[in-house]
Amino acid sequence: MSGVEAYLEARNEFERVGNELNDLADLLATASNALRSRPDQMIFANTSQRLPVEANAGVSINANDWKSPDQIMGLLANYHKVKQDMLNLWGEIPENLQADIVAPNAPGRPRETGTIIRR
Repeated sequence: MSGVEAYLEARNEFERVGNELNDLADLLATASNALRSRPDQMIFANTSQRLPVEANAGVSINANDWKSPDQIMGLLANYHKVKQDMLNLWGEIPENLQADIVAPNAPGRPRETGTIIRR
């Protein structure tokens, strides 16, 4: 595999992990907004707890999609790893080739700084 191919593969993995973080952030925001604005119409599905029927009329979050703090830390650790892998591989690509390749900090993907661009 060439250096460019290795970089592009690493960049794709970084984007995949960034999308996982975006999905998690969306889930947390949905739960947060529902808890603040209409807690009487929010449930976690697939749990042993039961709520009144009217609670089912609002936001339902699948409890199986809810991440534990350890799972979130694992995702964050993976983010840092794939980010560093991508940056290391980018540094190995000659500058004359970099102009023709999507750079690590290009719009539309997690930024090099670690902040996520909203989709």
